Amino acid sequence: MNLAIPQAVSIRWDICGCPILRLPILRLPFFASHSSPFARDNLSWQDRELATVGALAALQGVDPQMQSHMRISRNVGLAEAQLQQVVSVLRERVGTEAADRAEAARISTASK
Repeated sequence: MNLAIPQAVSIRWDICGCPILRLPILRLPFFASHSSPFARDNLSWQDRELATVGALAALQGVDPQMQSHMRISRNVGLAEAQLQQVVSVLRERVGTEAADRAEAARISTASK
């Protein structure tokens, strides 16, 4: 499902806390297509971010995306303790490498 650009702009503002206007114009359709999961009401934004962080943690070479989604997780209301718990669950159920990637992103994006 592709969203209209105005709806994608609104969603980006809500989850990222910044306008989509910083994106190159050619990226707008890409962002609109990737915003569609947030337009559905079957999961909360927090649940979607937890799933995204878990999926990214399992992948190598996606550190910028992982950092971005750690920030977004905080923007949608996840507490630091919840993000630490994600790392613990990843370590226990997925593996050390995935947990280490998530922990590195969590620490590097934490408020100073």
